[in-house]
Parts: sequence; C-alpha cells; structure tokens
Amino acid sequence: MKQNSVKSSDDGRWGILRRLGQVRPFRQSSEGFGRTLVAVVTSLLLIGGFIAGAPAASAAYTTTVDLGTSAPYSVFAGGAFTEGTTNTFTPAGSTIFGQLTGPTAAWTAAEAAYLDAAGRAPTTTTIAKDIPLNTVYGAGVHKFATFLAATSSFTLDGGGDSNSVFIFQIGGYMTTGTNVVMTLTNGAQSSRVFFQVGGYTTLAASNNFKGTILADGAINTGATLTMNGRIMAINGAITTGAANAFTVPVAAPTGVAGTVANTESVVSWTAPASTGGSAITGYQVQVATTVGGSYANAAGTCAPASTNASTGVSCTATGLTNGTTYFFRS
Repeated sequence: MKQNSVKSSDDGRWGILRRLGQVRPFRQSSEGFGRTLVAVVTSLLLIGGFIAGAPAASAAYTTTVDLGTSAPYSVFAGGAFTEGTTNTFTPAGSTIFGQLTGPTAAWTAAEAAYLDAAGRAPTTTTIAKDIPLNTVYGAGVHKFATFLAATSSFTLDGGGDSNSVFIFQIGGYMTTGTNVVMTLTNGAQSSRVFFQVGGYTTLAASNNFKGTILADGAINTGATLTMNGRIMAINGAITTGAANAFTVPVAAPTGVAGTVANTESVVSWTAPASTGGSAITGYQVQVATTVGGSYANAAGTCAPASTNASTGVSCTATGLTNGTTYFFRS
C-alpha cells in the first residue's frame, strides 16, 4: 500500500505556543521556520537542513551563550533603570535592576554570559564600523574591533538550521540609526543572537531589533523600539524611551519529524531550549498539502484540545489520504 509522505513546513510561517494562558506567535515569518525535516516514501530524512547520510555543505555555528538565571529578564540593569512611558514587557514583570549590589546570582550569570561571548574565537573580523545596507550575516562570531554603528537594516541568515548562533563582538560602543530593522531568516532565532558590547549601547527610535544585548556600559533606547530579545547592561544603567515593547524570546521546537503509516502520521519534536521565562503549556500542530498553502489544525491526538498535543512532544495526525504529501508545522 502506498503510504503518505510527510514534510515539515519551511515556508517561514508562524507556529503557536500557548504560554500562561496566552496564545502568541513563537516563530514568526521574519525569523524563518527553523527546523526543516522531510520524511518521504524513499525514507530520506532531512534533519536540520542536511539529508541524513549526505555530506554537509558547511559546518554551522551552533554553540550558544548560556544566560543562566538572567535569561528570564527582558530588561536587566546592573545599575538603575529609568523606564519610558507606556513600555510593555512580555512576560509581565520581566525587568530587574540594581543587580550590582551584592552582586546577585542573576548578575553573576549575566557577567559569565558576557565573558563567554567576548571570549569566543571570531569567525569573521572587520575593521569597518558601519553595516552596509542590506548586509546578510551567516551564523558565527562576527568581530567589530572598535565600535559598531548600524545605520542600515540587515539580515541574519540561519542557513536552514534553527540551532544556528550569531555572536557580534564589539570592542567599543554600539549605536543604531532610526528605523533600523533586523530581519531573521532561514531558521535564525532571536534566542540565539547575541551582541557583546564593550561600551555603551544606544538604539535609536523606531528600531525593530532582535537578540540579547550584553553591554558592559549603559543602554539607552529611543521611542517605539520593538525588541524581541533582551537589553542587559551588566555594569551600567538603562534608560528606555516611550512606547518600547520588549519580549523575552522563545526558541522554536527542534527535531521535528514525521513517521508515516496508513492514513496517519506520528509527528514528534523536541521542546524548545528557551521558553522566555515561562513554562510551555501546549503546542498547536497544523497541516497543509502544499508549502505556503492553507494550514488547518491537525486531527487525532494532534488536535488542539488533545492532552497529547498540549503537554507531550509527539502526537498522531489522523484522517490523512494515502499517496498525498503533507506539511506539518508546530
């Protein structure tokens, strides 16, 4: 009997994560659809962007920076924190300051993360102090020896691997221009992007920034900043502008795979390493028959109301048609 072929979507669309009673996107189109896995009739399995048994085109940089007990915070100040009007923080209450006093365990973890990022061997080194318009960076450790002035929008490309890590080592200060947008694509995730800044950091108005900024000095932000990540002034103060929005990044599930059977498929995944400081209370699994097609909630134990799909890391999607290729996202 001809069985289904099952693919996980890599069309860059969102998944759904239920956290603290909320339904919120955890892998948006700007960040790509990280883990691309394919289970086909020929039994080839595409894992993390590489076909099993086939040589990898290049080795990805996947060694992340461990934030330890400082990870749950969207705003982390060793010194004072002056909050702008109408700022929002997700999760609520994810701000902390005055951590130099003691110091606290969270400050020790943040300092260790800063030193870890600073001590990585660079994969690229540049003397240039500005990022040219539409520059695309691959995973790795990118060193700016003096300072960085990001006056133009730029992109981080994960190369199809949601485990890809991006570290920017900046010897002095970091500043951005107005309306700078950082785009993540092909599996790059906010939870795996780090800026290690040797001095102060200033993010201008209307920036859309992602990742964790680990700065030795003070951090200042302009109005209407959207930050899917963290600003962490290890030994300095933080001042935010009006209408800033901060969200602790949530990592995508990894290891998504499908095992085909008669009119059904077992879909499995590995829980994300970073949950944004709150426990994951469920997943939503959706299915389509074309990449970028119309997705619908999967049936069987993958259905949203199923205990299996809500709390486990696998489920069985039923009601499929043999001989049809299906794309799942979770």
